[in-house]
Amino acid sequence: MPVVSEDHRAAQRARVLAATLEVAGRKGLSRLAMSDIIATSGMSAGAIYAYFAGKDDVVYALAESLIGGRVDVLREAATERPVPPPEEAYRRLFVGLPEGFVSDGVVLQIWAEGTANPRIRALARRAIEDLHASAANYLQAWLTHERGHPPAAAAALAEATAPALVALAQGFMVQGGLIENVHATRLLPSIRAIAEAVAASARA
Repeated sequence: MPVVSEDHRAAQRARVLAATLEVAGRKGLSRLAMSDIIATSGMSAGAIYAYFAGKDDVVYALAESLIGGRVDVLREAATERPVPPPEEAYRRLFVGLPEGFVSDGVVLQIWAEGTANPRIRALARRAIEDLHASAANYLQAWLTHERGHPPAAAAALAEATAPALVALAQGFMVQGGLIENVHATRLLPSIRAIAEAVAASARA
C-alpha cells in the first residue's frame, strides 16, 4: 500500500473539518449528518472514516481546532517588545477565527454541545482556563513593560482583570451568533478602555 505522508493526512482532516464547519453553519450541529459532510467535502465515505470513527469524533475534532488553539496569539503578543496594546492583541485573537465560526453561531452550538457531551465540556473548560492564563500573562507583560507597573503589582492586576476581558470576548461571540453585523471592531475600544482604566487606577 502507498505510504501516506503526515502532510497529506493533515490536509485530508482539515478538508473534513472545513466541510463540517460549513454544514454546521448552514444546518446546525444537531441536524448535521455524516452524509452532509461526505457531500460537502467531496470525499468518499471510506476516506472520511479512515480519519474519524463517526460524527462525534468529527465534532470533537472541529471543536478542538476552533477553540483549542487561539491562546497562542496572546502568548506571542506577551513576548513582543514593545508589547502591543490590548485592542491590537485581541484584534489578532479574533482575526484568525474561521469565517462563520461566530456569525453562523457555530461557537454557540459547540458550547451547547458541551452541556451534554463530557468530552467537549472538558475541552471547553481547558480552553477557557488556558485563555484566562494567557490573557493574564499578556496583561502582566503590557502593564509591566508599557505602563511601568512593578511585576508583582502587574501580576495581581492582570489576574483580577483577565476574567472580565475573557468574558467580554465570550459575550461578543454570543452576540455575533445571534445578531447580524456584530463585528469584533465594536469590542476593541471597550477592551482598551477597561485595560487603560485598570492601569490608571493602580496609580491613583
